[in-house]
Amino acid sequence: MLDEYTAAFARYLRTGAAGALSGFCAGDADLSRLRVYRNGFLRACIEALRANYPSVERLVGGERFPALARPYVEAHPPRAASLVEYGEDFPRFIEDARDTHRLGWLASFATLDRAWSEVCFAEDPDPGGAAAGTVPAGDAPGDAGARENPGRWLAPPEKPAPGPDGPGPPGPAGDVPADAEALMNLCGRLSPWVRMVSLDYRVLHAWSELRQGGLGQRTEVRRTPQRVLIWRSGAEMLYRDLTPPEHSFFTRVAAGRPCGEAAGAALDIDATFDPVATFASLLHYRMLTFEH
Repeated sequence: MLDEYTAAFARYLRTGAAGALSGFCAGDADLSRLRVYRNGFLRACIEALRANYPSVERLVGGERFPALARPYVEAHPPRAASLVEYGEDFPRFIEDARDTHRLGWLASFATLDRAWSEVCFAEDPDPGGAAAGTVPAGDAPGDAGARENPGRWLAPPEKPAPGPDGPGPPGPAGDVPADAEALMNLCGRLSPWVRMVSLDYRVLHAWSELRQGGLGQRTEVRRTPQRVLIWRSGAEMLYRDLTPPEHSFFTRVAAGRPCGEAAGAALDIDATFDPVATFASLLHYRMLTFEH
């Protein structure tokens, strides 16, 4: 009996359908009192979406955000007890609802917010790594610790002398061969703390301003494709607007193709592409998890 009631109550919270609870209530008055729990459930889910999609909330406005979020909650109730990462399908929902909110570029902002959350909470199976270690509970990277990584990926890092607690500088994930030919034949995957997203609108600059408390420059939002890489280095969040050869390179690497093939495809697009600098940054930030 208790299991039946629990299942009926959970179904009511998620769907609002109270029919299965009628056998457990004395009358309509008891059923109406359950609305407080249903409303509390909806409010908690909407607030989770507000926290997970701050740029979307700032663009539509705090008072209008529940009208956008509630239909999503009703169609996609949470599947886990924790709401920390709730809203996986929210960008798709926003895209499908564009005729209602009439903000065609809003889904691109939501896509970046989602990638940010996934990178922020991604677990590092090798917490000893200095470039992207597991973030302690309560110390997740924040917007204040974010920065863009434009131009060349990375200047060759200086190697500090080892200290009492180890070398300290970021290093590659896994065993990386020193031989150039072996490196070109190496296959890997993007590490869990790396996301590459494709956007229909160029919103990266405006999104960055919104995430850091600014108003965003809507004049810079153009309906042209943009590819963005977001990754984590320790407690710092980084992001980058990918050039066409970089996007080609990362797409092939993410698909598990050999690094040499990925570099060759990028060079076919732009002969000035620098695979050495790109590889150096991949290893420095531990963006690749190599197959053994």
